[in-house]
Amino acid sequence: MPSPQFHTRPGEYRLTPATKATILGHTLRGAPPTPEDKTIGQDMAYEAIRRLVKEPERVVGCMLAYRGPGAIEAIPLHAVAPKQFDWEIFARMHGSELS
Repeated sequence: MPSPQFHTRPGEYRLTPATKATILGHTLRGAPPTPEDKTIGQDMAYEAIRRLVKEPERVVGCMLAYRGPGAIEAIPLHAVAPKQFDWEIFARMHGSELS
């Protein structure tokens, strides 16, 4: 039987989504962000907002790619090639074998 806190009327949702931002690179690397990481993050955020305000038609549907200091490029999402998920690598990373 579900917990009483989950009982609601139809169309009513009492659960609020809880989110937490995680920087995947920092999680994988296992280290706190470096000053360079923070600078890149600030540059990317600034550039994303600047482009959305000044030229939204050129960035909506794009991702921004950091190419180096002062070199941030908008790449259309349709130009990004999908990559097949590699279950073998995933299993090795998590210490298990695929059956």
